[in-house]
Amino acid sequence: MDVLKVAHHGSAFQDAGLLHSVRPRLALISCGADNPYGHPSPRTVAALGAAGARVLRTDTDGPIAVAGAGKGLRAVAGEHRRSGPVEWRVLWPRPGGAGEAAVREPND
Repeated sequence: MDVLKVAHHGSAFQDAGLLHSVRPRLALISCGADNPYGHPSPRTVAALGAAGARVLRTDTDGPIAVAGAGKGLRAVAGEHRRSGPVEWRVLWPRPGGAGEAAVREPND
């Protein structure tokens, strides 16, 4: 499996067997920063990592967009600004195995 959208904001109530059997390359967790529920659960994040997934989270990575498939699969995060272009950072895969690349696109 290429991408798994993790259920219920990455709560601790995940089926670890399912996470391990689907073995996603990329796991997306939508959760708010400093939420009072403790989402995502460290146990869930660890289980995804143990299954080989690169875990991306909206509370730490910001808004995430995924496009492509197979070797062309990409995940980017956008930083919205009051003025000027949106700044997009490649989150996955890391370009050249190194730091993040930045690209600029006009606001819609």
